Amino acid sequence: MFATRLALNTNILDLGVMLGTQGRVDLIRQINRNAGCGSFFGGATDPFREGFRAFTNAVIEPIRAAGQTMVNVVTNLVSYDHYKSIDSEAELAKGIPSCMWLPIAYLEEVRTGLEEGTLDVFGINPASLVDGDPYKNICESGDSGWLNSKDLNDKGEYQLTFTYDSTEPELTPEQALCLTQTRNYFKDFMSDAKTRFIDPTDYPNLRG
Repeated sequence: MFATRLALNTNILDLGVMLGTQGRVDLIRQINRNAGCGSFFGGATDPFREGFRAFTNAVIEPIRAAGQTMVNVVTNLVSYDHYKSIDSEAELAKGIPSCMWLPIAYLEEVRTGLEEGTLDVFGINPASLVDGDPYKNICESGDSGWLNSKDLNDKGEYQLTFTYDSTEPELTPEQALCLTQTRNYFKDFMSDAKTRFIDPTDYPNLRG
């Protein structure tokens, strides 16, 4: 969940700006000239700037946050809930299917963040998770690791084998492959200096 920041510039900020409709540029410039300053509403010379700031925080930002929440809900409703490989920020930004929430939550790095309260992890209660990681063996058995030429056939293909235990969750080979690639990406994402402060379960918000 996130709220879009207000973009304040050096021109007058009017109701149209706050609600997404820009006024006429020539009119705004004329008002700025008459007012004798480049920043009128909410600026350093505005005697009501504290009230403006409070109004923004108490009214504008929550409205925008609620609007974004509705967008996310609708997106989730119309999105197909199936396993997919999330291996880039572009894919992460499209959202994580709900069927993958629990398998991702059990990833050690994600679960630690959930228990410490630094990751959202889809609102899952950490107390609801069982001990250990039920998906670990499946994903690790299907991790190709480093490949070299001897691992490839004459078509440039290679074979993965997923090992299942009778007590482990049932996944198709395609689902297991998507989950393995996604969990590996999450590990890299959370250890990369450029992205480690971002919550991958609540992208693009920062970790708590």
